[in-house]
Amino acid sequence: MANIIPYDDTPIVDEKELAKTHEGLVTKLKESLFVGNAGFIKAGQFLTEIREGETYKAEDSTREVTFKEFCARPDIPISGATEDGRVRNAQRLMSVWKTIASQPNVDEKQLAEIGYSKLAVVASVINKDPKAKLDEWLAKAQELTAADLQSEVNDGGKTLAEANACEHENYHAVDAWRCDDCKRFLKDEPGKEKKDDKKKK
Repeated sequence: MANIIPYDDTPIVDEKELAKTHEGLVTKLKESLFVGNAGFIKAGQFLTEIREGETYKAEDSTREVTFKEFCARPDIPISGATEDGRVRNAQRLMSVWKTIASQPNVDEKQLAEIGYSKLAVVASVINKDPKAKLDEWLAKAQELTAADLQSEVNDGGKTLAEANACEHENYHAVDAWRCDDCKRFLKDEPGKEKKDDKKKK
């Protein structure tokens, strides 16, 4: 007589525990997003935990739920007009948390005063440049407007005075087209192929 191995119906992932964890994180996330000041810092923390722990998958056990679908939930007030926009804002919140707010000796009050938009700019600088010093960029973010901070980032870390005093010794030619509607720069003239085809006919 053959040995019959009893069927092990223990789930690989404890779905009830995952769902309970997810529900708690979502409640905290909503509270953080509704609260002003430093709420965005906590929101970034909870989004990070939800993303990295993949707790959002507990929302529907019949199919694979994605993080993008989770961010699109109408009851979670992540800003953004589209699903992709909401995901990008969630990623910015997570980046601010992981790159800045979770670091030791960072003053949460200072971060609240700087605000989420400027901190997202600082986080992108720190992530791109390993030599960038967080405390220096936080000081700049506190002093500058969002537009001036972005200008300084675009000018490779130069102060506005340094950028304005540039004598333009290093330069190169750029061939590009700029759309007056969307303000994007385009390498090739838009619609040129269509114009050339009409000429041939």
